[in-house]
Amino acid sequence: RSPGEPPVLSTRCTKDFFIVINRDIIIDMLNINQIYRALLIVIKEATLIRCFFYLLCIKIIKYFKIYCLLFI
Repeated sequence: RSPGEPPVLSTRCTKDFFIVINRDIIIDMLNINQIYRALLIVIKEATLIRCFFYLLCIKIIKYFKIYCLLFI
C-alpha cells in the first residue's frame, strides 16, 4: 500500500476485475480456469497487480473491452 496512491482507483479496478473474472464465459473462452484461480489468489494481495491484470483482461477479451472501459 503506497500512501500516494488513491484508493478509489484500486477499488474500482479490484471490483470490476472480480466481476469480469467471475463470469464463467471468460473462463470457458480462455480455458484457463486453474490459472485464473491461481492469479486471483496472488492478485488478492496486491492492488496494483490487480489493476494491471485487469487492464490485460481488456486487451485479451475484445467482447468485454467496452464494458471494462466504462469502469476505468
